[in-house]
Amino acid sequence: MQNTDQVYVWDPFVRFCHWAMVVLFFLAYLTGDSRGSLHRHAGQLILVLVALRVFWGCVGTRHARFSDFCCSPGKAVGYLRQLLTGRPPSYTGHNPAAAWMIVFLLAGSVFLCFSGYAAMAEKGGGPGWQKGGVNVLQFVPPAFAGDGGGHRREQRRNRRWERPDGDGGDLWQDIHEGSARAVLSLIVLHVAGVAASSMVHRENLVLAMVTGRKSAGRKN
Repeated sequence: MQNTDQVYVWDPFVRFCHWAMVVLFFLAYLTGDSRGSLHRHAGQLILVLVALRVFWGCVGTRHARFSDFCCSPGKAVGYLRQLLTGRPPSYTGHNPAAAWMIVFLLAGSVFLCFSGYAAMAEKGGGPGWQKGGVNVLQFVPPAFAGDGGGHRREQRRNRRWERPDGDGGDLWQDIHEGSARAVLSLIVLHVAGVAASSMVHRENLVLAMVTGRKSAGRKN
């Protein structure tokens, strides 16, 4: 039977970070083919939010802290099995499956943003991290080569980043686009999980992330 006791769970920053990440991701996704700066700025703001969320996950309110919801993979798999049978335990904070989804989304967002910066640096752009012709991101070939021997060394280094079909200059772009699709897939899975949990526990988890209040669980 549903527990109708409503408790305050999600603090204002958790809710702001959640919805801001949603808006920024889709803003970046929809402007990926544009030549303007909006796509880049959205990625920069995502990185800032991820850093703040990680910090808040260490020192924030009870249910915002990683120590409150992080668990073993086995526990998450067990929860998913219980969810499929329609008899999962309820949690006041994040359930084990949601906990791992948070980890995947945060890590995926970081990789997505840095692969985008790498793609920009590869094409001679980048977020202003070029110094004297040397790219501060050491895993990305410098965008500006020097003359003479420096230029030849730069050409040899760049060959490592060419795609097998010989089309150079697009490897990190391909990685960036692939990681964007991967993060989008995670979001779809997350939405499906929220919908399933909402139906099973008979509560509106989307509304809970707006108001900060949800049913008190039997676990956590």
